[in-house]
Amino acid sequence: MEDLKILGRLQEFDKESIQTCILSAYQKGQVFEEINYCMECGQLILFQSKILKASGILIREIKSIQSSDITEGLEISGESVIMRFIIKADKERPTHNIIYGSNLNTCFVTTYRETDSLFMIILSREFYFNLIPHSYESHKGFASHVFNETTSKLFVSDLPIDPLIGGIINEIKKCKREGLFKRIFIENKVQELLLIQLELYLHNIKYKDIVGINQDEVKKLCQAKLILDSSFTKAPTISELSKKVFLNETKLRKDFKIYYRVTIKNYIISLKMNYALELLREKKHNITEIAELCGYNGLVQFSVAFKKIYGCSPKKYQL
Repeated sequence: MEDLKILGRLQEFDKESIQTCILSAYQKGQVFEEINYCMECGQLILFQSKILKASGILIREIKSIQSSDITEGLEISGESVIMRFIIKADKERPTHNIIYGSNLNTCFVTTYRETDSLFMIILSREFYFNLIPHSYESHKGFASHVFNETTSKLFVSDLPIDPLIGGIINEIKKCKREGLFKRIFIENKVQELLLIQLELYLHNIKYKDIVGINQDEVKKLCQAKLILDSSFTKAPTISELSKKVFLNETKLRKDFKIYYRVTIKNYIISLKMNYALELLREKKHNITEIAELCGYNGLVQFSVAFKKIYGCSPKKYQL
């Protein structure tokens, strides 16, 4: 089995953004190597990427910081399963998909605008089937393309990144563990992401004729999510939110749940809890201050919500 080779080039500057390779063989005990790439013009950072790689897996996080567009061509040589999560700076929805690339070069051309970001996980075929057994029911259709060595996507069109997927990606990005503990933690999170995406695939097959949300309504739902993402500590009421996005309250409530697989209320709670975890890990604030920073009126209300999600009190988590 050939190793995977990854080569990227920034077209506007004719410079390499990545040139590396990973072993196709699955070696569970190997720890991650970290590589950082930063393209600068004077003191201005234009493009940043961070890579974690080990046998059978490469994780890449990209951020574009300059105001003009940057286009990257990326080639992956060798059999691979590629998980792509794209977050756009404008009001386009964040999206994700899984792509299987056969032994031929798999190519991506991505244009980054200011503050766009991409999170990509590249797995060798052997690594993928160690995370998701051949017999796992929900990926039989996708696995058939792998066995036939036919390049394909799991979803015909990219799906929106929901709070659950976004939360797991955030956990991977912010992982502070080291050595083998980091490898085990991230490997488990990658497996969790794969399972969620495969379950979504089954869900879409089952409910694709029921949803009935048009493109204009999708844009309004995305706008509502962006508003919540930026103001969750002082979140607007559903009535206020519906007026901001020009969508009927009932339809907003109903379609948000269908489209993002979570209620508006629970989405706001998930944002607050993720923020709470970040603050607890920093250990710069006491619990009362964290409750206030997360938008809770009192310590009791915050502690009850935290324990319901994480199974322990915030004080116990911080110890």
